[in-house]
Amino acid sequence: MKRLFVVIFFVTLCVNLKAQSFYEIKWKSDLDYTALVVYYDESQIEVRVKYTDSNNIYRVAKYSCDGSIETDDNGVRYFVFDGHDAEVVYSSDNSPSSYIADNFIFTNLNENNEFEYLYTMDDSDVDSDDSEPVEASYRPLDPQTDFTQQYIFNFFDAHEPEYNSYLGLVNTVEPDPVIIEPDPVTQPERAVMHLVMVADVEDRSIGKSTAQDQRDVTTTFTKISRELGIEIKEYQFSGNGFNRDSILTNLNRINNSPNDIIIYYYSGHGYNDPGKDSEFPSMALDGVDLSLEDMYYEIRDKNARLTMIIGDMCNSIPESRAAVGRREALPFKSGYLFDNTKLSKLFLQSSGFLVSTSSQKGEWSYCMNNPDGTMGNGQFTHAFIESMIKEASAVSASDADWLSLFGRAYRNANLNTQGLVNQNGQRGQSGFNRSNIKY
Repeated sequence: MKRLFVVIFFVTLCVNLKAQSFYEIKWKSDLDYTALVVYYDESQIEVRVKYTDSNNIYRVAKYSCDGSIETDDNGVRYFVFDGHDAEVVYSSDNSPSSYIADNFIFTNLNENNEFEYLYTMDDSDVDSDDSEPVEASYRPLDPQTDFTQQYIFNFFDAHEPEYNSYLGLVNTVEPDPVIIEPDPVTQPERAVMHLVMVADVEDRSIGKSTAQDQRDVTTTFTKISRELGIEIKEYQFSGNGFNRDSILTNLNRINNSPNDIIIYYYSGHGYNDPGKDSEFPSMALDGVDLSLEDMYYEIRDKNARLTMIIGDMCNSIPESRAAVGRREALPFKSGYLFDNTKLSKLFLQSSGFLVSTSSQKGEWSYCMNNPDGTMGNGQFTHAFIESMIKEASAVSASDADWLSLFGRAYRNANLNTQGLVNQNGQRGQSGFNRSNIKY
């Protein structure tokens, strides 16, 4: 009988944004099982399991997991990856078969948020009084060194679309960059990414959360610019610069070309100003505030090829700047494994504008807890970064589409805040955008 396995990871391997997102897990009950686990975010964990059954038939099953943090009756915290929707996708004799998804549980948390053991048990064993979890082993995988053609073929059949995606990671060697000087007459000017990051890091209620947003958003777009081989220019506004005059004065000084990208990202308090009759919130800056829509009009006049205005902020009525409830975050984040073709479509082949907010009118936006109890990212910012990583991933089935990217981020942030009731009586925050992006 298979058993639900409880996975105990050492969190220090995967708490930062560049942590591994591929894992191999092995366990033995009645059979030997090996799982390839791909982590995007807590609601998108993909698992493939290979095994040979008692009739010597080789099979591969796949399923998805949702991650959460649980507390037992003694107040002990542990992580759960809850498996569901399992199916057998390959059998060596083409015979039908079924599979019960495994669950991952992380226990023995120490003061450093490290986990000691890894076990497995499926749902049928959970309901049985006679079943015990089976200890398993795990290791993080580096596609550059651990993936071979045979390894990929062990989990994916050649007709599956994922096969070629994973195969493209095998023994990948980064070539020396070839610099082609553009023809000044026929070639457009090389794009520059302008990142305007505004964060209320000194606020005593959410300052630690917005500071983490500032770091993680900046890191993500810096990594993307390096992958694309384009220049990034940062404009950071926090502390003494967290005010309308400083932001607008420096925005006016940005000397961008028509082929450039301007990304404005705000993390802080917000509210819906009754005097503006807008579905979008206003940013609660030091001194005079500024609405997200007004910021769009300011940046629109700079006529960049691609313009994005993104706000992780409350949209409550009337002015409300109180910190609100938080939900604990899993200490796993997906690693960067970008497909340059997808990144190019998103950032170099698209044009237009997008204005996004993390909550509907009458809603708050929520923060997360880090596993060590400190305040973590905003729920939307966390979901946005993870969605960006998946939409441009070399192994995801994404189409590199901005609206799909934001839609996934809104859904995941909403899912992760369903336990919290908003000012308007609805559960969870629900972001939205206005866009005319073309490809």
